[in-house]
Amino acid sequence: MSERADIALGGAAYPILPGGYKRESVGRVPSALHRVEVTALETGLLRAAGSAGGWSGLAVGPGAQRLGVEPWPQSVSASDATIAAATPKPGYGVLPRAVIGDAAYFALGKNLYKFGAGSDASWSAATFVKDCTETISAVIAWKGMAIVGRGPFYDGYWYLPGTGALSTWRAGERVAHGVTSQGALHYTNDLPHYSTIPSQQEQLRIGVTRYDGTVWTDTRRVDSRIRQLLIHNGRVAILTNSSVQLLGGQEYQGTAANPVAYWVGDPQGGTTYGSNATAEDLTFAESFRGKLYTWLGGRIASWDGAQANAGWVYEGPEGTVCYGSCVAGGRLIVSLANRSGIVEVWATGGDGDWWRIGADSGAARLWPTNVAGCGGVDFVCFVPESGTLERYRIVARGSSRTAWSAAASWVSPLLDLGDRMTPKAWRRVEAEFANPDGRAWGYGALSVSLDYSIDAGKNWTQAATLTTAAAADRVWRLAADLPSGVLATTLQLRVRWADVTNWTPVLCGAAAEGLPMPAPGRRRRWQLHITCSDRAVNRAGGRLERTGKQLAADLWAAYDAGAVVQLIDVDDRDGDDPRDVRIIRLVEKAGKASDQWRWGETVLEVDVLEI
Repeated sequence: MSERADIALGGAAYPILPGGYKRESVGRVPSALHRVEVTALETGLLRAAGSAGGWSGLAVGPGAQRLGVEPWPQSVSASDATIAAATPKPGYGVLPRAVIGDAAYFALGKNLYKFGAGSDASWSAATFVKDCTETISAVIAWKGMAIVGRGPFYDGYWYLPGTGALSTWRAGERVAHGVTSQGALHYTNDLPHYSTIPSQQEQLRIGVTRYDGTVWTDTRRVDSRIRQLLIHNGRVAILTNSSVQLLGGQEYQGTAANPVAYWVGDPQGGTTYGSNATAEDLTFAESFRGKLYTWLGGRIASWDGAQANAGWVYEGPEGTVCYGSCVAGGRLIVSLANRSGIVEVWATGGDGDWWRIGADSGAARLWPTNVAGCGGVDFVCFVPESGTLERYRIVARGSSRTAWSAAASWVSPLLDLGDRMTPKAWRRVEAEFANPDGRAWGYGALSVSLDYSIDAGKNWTQAATLTTAAAADRVWRLAADLPSGVLATTLQLRVRWADVTNWTPVLCGAAAEGLPMPAPGRRRRWQLHITCSDRAVNRAGGRLERTGKQLAADLWAAYDAGAVVQLIDVDDRDGDDPRDVRIIRLVEKAGKASDQWRWGETVLEVDVLEI
């Protein structure tokens, strides 16, 4: 532009009044101190962000009627000479097992074993029951006895706990896996992962007891290979490679006049997977609190068949391999290998809340097995290729047999004060504890610690710790002011319990305070007092080409339109560094109305912001 004054704005030259020029940087001003409180801790783990529940933890679960979380459950590692002799090797899926009477039976390889009775006051090692000569694929409770399946090549056995007798159940009948319903045995003679009997992969066999005590076989066909059989809401749930089908009904035993026995009822469609299940899918199936659970697509999935058009819902943890499950002590227990290869044990009460209760590192815990309460134990996990069992008590049985874990940890989600991108200067962390039941009998001190991390849990710094024995107080707070320089976008809190014996405080909530620190501004702002006059001169000493009224009108038009215009600043004499700006404030003043009419002479206060 050939015509120049102090500045050029929107293609026009403008003179600035003396003292009427101001240029400054524009930045976001830090806001007030913010506080985030983590509540609803009882909603479980796996909450990656937010202010409810936890992200991670170990041996921690809901406590004090879901007031918060506490160390849970109790676990003890112990050697077992009987198991050591069997040297169990890792394998996918569920260990063949069943509770018959008040004792838990299980199979390792070709041998049948049992744990002590549920009425036993103390725990005892597993005992050998029978050598079944071939690898056992199933142990099925049936009429107070056990059907021992030996896969697709060998006849199923019939074991009588009362006498210890072991004999062939029915000549020519192979039992790979199965379940009992209404007194009838529902089974398949094909293993889920092997094409052994192609013509019978989709066949459900039903052992129906005839009026004279003999057993006849009825059959049903389903859509694809049968992978799991279990009882779900009073019916037989048949999990195939393609779907879940439900079989209700009852057996007809026949009469002397009409001796044909059969099953009354046919499979009904439940839900489908959307595609064929792979070999890694459906490695377990459990019915728990009205839902059917299985392993599908590397995740735990549940199906609520009571709801119309309901399908599979993914919930809880995910991983690469599932090593079995059981229902014990009012919880569903699942063992799985996470994406890092560490085998973890998870538990849920069926309400969508999941808790990691075992195996942070070290030896794997596989094949959760209900032990019918023997010795005050609810379930065990096996450490493969060793003689070690991990025993878990998840239901308290008195002050001498509590369900508290000796040590535990809880980790909060990523806390960001509602803004995931802005760094914060973190100032304070807190954790609130309570003992509302007064469960403190003075059996020893325990300690609780509060830590924080600003790198998503890679490194932790202890903020506060407390060691206390059976104190009269029922409320405690751990709190600490953080040193200056704790600057990070997110913060995590960790609470640790140690040396828990006969009492423990419940973590009721956690909190953090921080000051959002916006990034420095990189824009500029100008506050200008511009003279608009017919008598204004340019830098060459002549009059400006536009009249005062035209100059003012151009500014108002740009302001009204919200237009982006170019500014050539006072120090840019050659116009090499124009700035794109928008007029954000405009005030026009005239000393005398006559001057405005005669000369177009006014002063405009103009605020301009770089965009």
